[in-house]
Amino acid sequence: MRNTNRPYRERLCAVIAPVLLCLATACEPSSVVDTPSGRGSKAEGGIKELKDFEVQMLDAPPVKLSKLAGDKKVLLVNFWATWCGPCVGEIPYLAAAQKEYRDKGVELIGLSVEDPREASEEVRAFARKNGINYQLGFASPELFDAFNDDPRGAIPQTFIFSKDGKLVKHIKGSNPSLMKEMLEEGIEEALKA
Repeated sequence: MRNTNRPYRERLCAVIAPVLLCLATACEPSSVVDTPSGRGSKAEGGIKELKDFEVQMLDAPPVKLSKLAGDKKVLLVNFWATWCGPCVGEIPYLAAAQKEYRDKGVELIGLSVEDPREASEEVRAFARKNGINYQLGFASPELFDAFNDDPRGAIPQTFIFSKDGKLVKHIKGSNPSLMKEMLEEGIEEALKA
C-alpha cells in the first residue's frame, strides 16, 4: 500500500528538525571562543580561511565580505533565523549594541540562514515587528560553513571582528543573562585592538 502522507511528513521533518536543533542550542550556555588570529582552520579553533564571499543583503545591493570586515570598522556578524527562539531572544541586545556603538565605528550585520528566495518578505516583516536597527542579509550555505565550527550548524552565532578584520570574539548560542555583557566585552576589545 502506498503511503500518501510521505510528502507531508517530509515537509514536517524539514520544519521541525531545524527548530529542534535551535532549541537544543538554547539549552546550552553561551560560550566565548577567543581566536587570536581569526584565520586558522576549524581544527585550530578558528574559522577557516575566508574567501571574498558576496553577501546578499535584504534591502541593499549585494556586498563583498571584504567590504564589511576590515573596513576600519568593528564588525559584528550574527547568524540567525526567524524561526529560532534563541536568535529572536538576543535581538534586543544586538539592537541596543548597534544603537550604543554605531557612532564609535561599530557595524552589525544579521545574516539569516534562511533561503532568500523564500524568506525575504518574512525577514523584512520580522525586522519591522522586532525593531531591528541593523543591516540584514542572507548567508549562503558556503558562507555559513566558512564561519561555523559547530558540527551541528547551530545558531545563533555572533562573530566580532576588530577594525583590521581579525576575529576577536565568537559567541555561540544564547544566554540572556550574559549576552549584554559578552557583546559589550567583545566590542570594547575589538575597539582597542
